[in-house]
Amino acid sequence: MNPTTASASFDTRVRTWLRSLADVTAAGSDPVSPERIATMAALLGKDADTVPAGAYTSDSLHHVAGLHRFFPVYAEVRDALEAWWSCNRPRPSSAVTLPGIDIPEELTAADRGWVHFWHKRRGEIWAKDGTQGEQDAALAKLASLVRTESPKAWAVIRGPEVGVPVASEAVVAAVAATLEAHRAERQSARLAEEPAARVPLPDVALRGAHLRAARERRGVKVAG
Repeated sequence: MNPTTASASFDTRVRTWLRSLADVTAAGSDPVSPERIATMAALLGKDADTVPAGAYTSDSLHHVAGLHRFFPVYAEVRDALEAWWSCNRPRPSSAVTLPGIDIPEELTAADRGWVHFWHKRRGEIWAKDGTQGEQDAALAKLASLVRTESPKAWAVIRGPEVGVPVASEAVVAAVAATLEAHRAERQSARLAEEPAARVPLPDVALRGAHLRAARERRGVKVAG
């Protein structure tokens, strides 16, 4: 297969996978248009070295859709697919080895994959130009993802045998709370855009002092 044909085949596979993801998640405030699918597919195409065509399967769809109620943004799709592929890509053996890092033998292949994913992404974050605050935020988000998906891998990562600084539990919890608050804000915004059901006001007659007070609040002069 020549490069052009391979590229077109990859793009078609990714678009089909994204459309399936859109079918099983809520649209959110932004509609999942064909243009949006095409743009995200083009961005994911640039990640083919780390997330190849083999990563776009029904199993990975189940994994990503299970993480997101609403259709996710590009970075969320990429990170979730990278994590899934690191655990599920074909290997000569089920072991995942990391030179210089002791990983307990009792960890499953999936948990070992999450340890591998943590160190890979952490290295990419440190290598990327950015402020200390941006790096800390990215590490905290990564830590939150790994801790949620594989508590056993997270225990190894932050244990003394690894000996590397990671985001504190407080920072990870704060990031998780922030992400949840953003999701709540987006949901509130969507609800605000929907026409509110008209609730009939109670039929209460205002008389005497109550009627006078109501008129005064509206600035209507009331004779003494």
